[in-house]
Parts: sequence; C-alpha cells; structure tokens
Amino acid sequence: MRGVYKDPKKPGVYCIHYYDHLHKRHRERVGPYDAAVTLYHKRKTECLLDKKLPQLGRHEIKFDEIAAECLAYCERHHRWPKKDLERLQTIEGEFGKRAAATIQPREIDTWLRSLGVAPATENRYKALMSLAYRLALQEGKVSVNPARLVPNRYENNVRVRWLTPDEESKLFDVAERHYRHKASIARFGMHTGLRRSEQASLTWADVDWHNRQVNIQRSKNGRSRSVPLNSDALLILSAAKLKSEAIATRRHDGRTVSLDARIFKMGSRADDGRERWLTRAAELAGIPHFTWHDLRHTFASRLRMKGVDLSVIKELLGHTTITTTERYAHISPSFHSDAVQKLVDFGQLTTTAGPDPKGTGASE
Repeated sequence: MRGVYKDPKKPGVYCIHYYDHLHKRHRERVGPYDAAVTLYHKRKTECLLDKKLPQLGRHEIKFDEIAAECLAYCERHHRWPKKDLERLQTIEGEFGKRAAATIQPREIDTWLRSLGVAPATENRYKALMSLAYRLALQEGKVSVNPARLVPNRYENNVRVRWLTPDEESKLFDVAERHYRHKASIARFGMHTGLRRSEQASLTWADVDWHNRQVNIQRSKNGRSRSVPLNSDALLILSAAKLKSEAIATRRHDGRTVSLDARIFKMGSRADDGRERWLTRAAELAGIPHFTWHDLRHTFASRLRMKGVDLSVIKELLGHTTITTTERYAHISPSFHSDAVQKLVDFGQLTTTAGPDPKGTGASE
C-alpha cells in the first residue's frame, strides 16, 4: 500500500513514510508488513489531529522535551546559561512529566506565586517557560504558549542606595585596612560605573591610553561601547599596570605583561556575581545592604546631581533606553530641597526690587 515499502537493506523489514501537517517528510523503519501498516495509519491519524485539532494532536509532547531544546538554545545564545539551567530544573520538577499542551496559564501563575521569591525572579521563570513554548511553536510541537498569558509581576527596581561623601570615606577606610589589595577595584567601579561583569572581564588590550578610555567588548545587552576614564580611574589603572609589570618581570625574566591578562582579580560567577568582601567592608563601616551594583548607582546619582544630562548618563552606563537610566539616577533629597528653595529666593528678589513705577504689576 502507499506509504509502506520494503527496506532495501533488510529483507522482510518494512518502512513507512508520510508527511506531517507542516509538509515535512518522515521515514521510520518498523518490521513486519502488518505492523508497518498499523503504524502508518496511526501516524496519519496523528497528522490529521495536528492539522484539525492541534490541542489534541500533540498531547504526547512532554514539557521536559521542549525544556531540553530551550536549554540548548540558551547555551548557544545566552551569555551565562548556568542560571537558565538551574531555573529549568526547578520548572521541570513541577511540569517536566506533564504534556506540554495540557499546562494552563492559571497553573503556571499559581506555581510561580508558590515559589516565595521576589517578583523579578518570578518574571525570569515565566520568561524562560515562555521561551521554551515559543521555540516549540516554531517547530510545530505545540499550538499555544500558555506562559505568554501569565501577567508579569510588578518589579520595584527603584532601590535608593548610593554613597554619600561621608559613607564613601568610612567604606574605603575600612577597605584599606582589611582589604587593601581590593580597595582600588571598588574605587575604579565607582569612577567608571561599569557593571561587575564588565570590569571583571577587562584586559589590558581593552585599555586605550591615548583616548583615556576602556573598551567594553560585550556588555549586558550584547553591544560594545567605550567608557571614558577620569583622572582617578587612570591613576588606578597606572598603578595596576606597574604592579602587573613588576610581577611579570619577576616571573618571566623581564617579559612585559600579557595584553590578554585580566586587569582586576575579582570573584567568579560561581560567587553569585558578587564581591562579598565589599559587602562585609560596608557592614563594618556601618553601611547595611550595600552591594557592588550600588557603586554604579553612586556613579549615576553623582553625575545627575552635578547637572549631567540623562542622555549622557545613559551612554556612560550602556543602557538601551532612557527609562532604565532614570532608575539609577536618583537625586539626593538635599538636591530637591535646594531646588524648591529657589522659589523663596525668587520671592525675595522680586520684593527687594520694589514696586513697579509704571504700575504694570511687573514686580508681582
């Protein structure tokens, strides 16, 4: 019969071939003729269900199957797929053996709320599930993406934390006493506004001494950019280069430091992407809940308080939208107080100017 044929390499064995609802050809080696005919009819029925009733035709596709393809995609395209792997394992623990087409948006929403994590983390789990379904949709393995119908949680990212001059003095006094070899790393971060991952990946080849800048080969959004260096940042780099050259000379018989060598010795990604020594130094200095990213907050806030335009700060921070920059560029309360105080000063100036001699009311 049509669609069933003998295997030319194995006598007595029959194969089948058929086209699915996406017009993709499939071939399978079966065995005896009767078994081949039975399987052929079953496959044709499945293809018909895929076309007419897609919600039923693919009920056998398990979520762990589309999760495996999602992980492969993350390993190819994401910069740090380890976190994606951890989250996918958590998701598979709940939905892995379920048929992907039977999982409902309400189930996903209820499960996300039961995790007991921050709203931002819930959104990351939901985005990863949505990516798995989107990839499966492209392959024709599912017909709907239930994760897409789950609303995002509101993320309160406006965390007001930057260093005042007094806090800066206390923090670096402690850092110099207890972590002297690392204090300059934090100072460099505060004067450049670099993300921790960007600063950790800097090599000497990325430093442009002539133009007084460092070149970030790949930032968080996948783009490259150049970050200018002020005098303090240049001094830190110069000192680090002298130290590196001294070590290279001592170890390699006078050879200069390699351009591929990392400039700063910072913690690995296994350390949750944090510099824990900085957190401990901040606690000793009486500055609670301080992290590396707050150095970036300090960089943006101080520039804003000095009157630097938000569009310039956006470029320095490497943001793609000005909305993101506004979250970082918090303004000091004293800055706001000085602004509204100008209204009082304005009233005093108009009062001292005296009445309008022409009676036009200009002094009012």
